[in-house]
Amino acid sequence: MLIYIVFAVILVSCGPREIGYAVMVWPSDDSSVQTGSVYPVIEESDINGTFVILLDDDRREETDSWRVEFFRERDAADRYARRLEPWADSWARSLRTALPVREKADRTSASIYRLADGEVVKILSRPDETSDEAGLVDYWYEVLTRDGTRGWVYGYHLEQTTASGRAIAPVEDQGETDRLVRDIASIVWRPDYYRPMIDSGVIDLNDFGPQYGLSGSIEDSYFLLILPEFQRRFEYTGYFSPVNNTVEFEGTSLILTLRNDDELVAQYRLNDRERTTVFRRIEDDIAEVVAVERARRRQLLEQILQRGNTLISTAFGTMSISEDGSVLWEGFERLVPDILPRTFTGSGRIEFSLYPADEIRARYDGALRIRGSDGMIANFLYAITSEGIRLVYIPQNLIRDRIIVDEEPRSPVVMFYRFSRS
Repeated sequence: MLIYIVFAVILVSCGPREIGYAVMVWPSDDSSVQTGSVYPVIEESDINGTFVILLDDDRREETDSWRVEFFRERDAADRYARRLEPWADSWARSLRTALPVREKADRTSASIYRLADGEVVKILSRPDETSDEAGLVDYWYEVLTRDGTRGWVYGYHLEQTTASGRAIAPVEDQGETDRLVRDIASIVWRPDYYRPMIDSGVIDLNDFGPQYGLSGSIEDSYFLLILPEFQRRFEYTGYFSPVNNTVEFEGTSLILTLRNDDELVAQYRLNDRERTTVFRRIEDDIAEVVAVERARRRQLLEQILQRGNTLISTAFGTMSISEDGSVLWEGFERLVPDILPRTFTGSGRIEFSLYPADEIRARYDGALRIRGSDGMIANFLYAITSEGIRLVYIPQNLIRDRIIVDEEPRSPVVMFYRFSRS
């Protein structure tokens, strides 16, 4: 009897040891396991990215780790399986290109993956309430992609399917042209120059803001184009696609071409002339970029005001600076007409809308612009010292793209002011 007991213990100890439990989320095509079922895990390979699950006493199966949800305790696995049960047979496919998968169920949340048009995902869950996102009402869906990414996708651009991607219910706008128009109208396209501005941090607020771009409404059949120099509303009666990824809108001169997921070309007629404008898909919060730039300019003004609100020069007069950046300049006559025009009355505003180029940035604290109430503009590089501020006049021909000071003048006009407070 003792020998029999010892032999039985040895047999049990030699059996597979469970290291956790896996809830099957997305089984492979050739797998015999069921979605939502719980299986013991007896082996894990970090190198291969796989688990070995125990189907019964005699069968085991290796599966990619991204296909399951792993738990150390059986109770936790059972709870997750119950939560997954309503969605066990639910998959969906993207109805647009570059559909973002986000970290949270919020369109301002970071994008962690982009779905291709027609790409299939596994639905894991969905909140009970719909969400209104920029006028579109639908659910957010928690999804799993084939590369193992887990995140949230807005349902307005999803179509529920089988695991193979076959539609299980008809949806509107099945045509390729309809889908392309819906894709384009789903976001606000920003002018092409926004991307280099954001990447470089050189922001021209005259041409940059959340109001500029191309947007559309399928429900109201229009596209709205707003640029710094003009705006135009294109109300169409229909549309057709003469070639792939191009749509012509009937009743208007507007033609839109989606070159790739992030680039859109608009062709249209303005004042009897053909115009072409390139737009880009930009995920950055434009309002936030504007707020950061305004804060930068305010900080530069504060650096001066902290030292004094009056600048005094024996040769070039006195500037009184208010908290809002307005300036009253007296005794500036020596600068007329070479630097200041005869129309200048002495009142104006300091703007920190200029940027020194990289080649000269180290020698100066920044660049500023004095804009007179009569519309005149005078540009200066400046350096703050322990005694005051040194201004170097910059002619307009040394300023590139309206805001970048490319170089210093060969024969500079240098003005020194000391700080005072009144």
